[in-house]
Amino acid sequence: MNSIEDKAWDDSLKNLVDANPQAFVEWLLGKGEFRGKLPYQLKNWRLEVDALLKVEVEDEEMLLEIEFQTYHDSDMAERLLRYNVLARSEYKLPVLSVVIYLLISIIHI
Repeated sequence: MNSIEDKAWDDSLKNLVDANPQAFVEWLLGKGEFRGKLPYQLKNWRLEVDALLKVEVEDEEMLLEIEFQTYHDSDMAERLLRYNVLARSEYKLPVLSVVIYLLISIIHI
């Protein structure tokens, strides 16, 4: 995929989360209430997440950070950790980070 296709996927999926964030909260957490959408760009850093939602689960306020990934990315775990720590630092709330893989690459031997 090229960067134009990647951007189209990102934009489409961000729009999907924006259209019904409560559905993503219920799907990924099983329960909880959507409380608001936060900016995708972390203000003190030049990093952008795909979706950052303020949620409440069992009376605890937290953030749900969602990343959409087309294929496996060997650096994803480190990126997710970085986003998690920076969002927690910026908003002073616990963060649950989730990656949704869109396609599976199959290796034939």
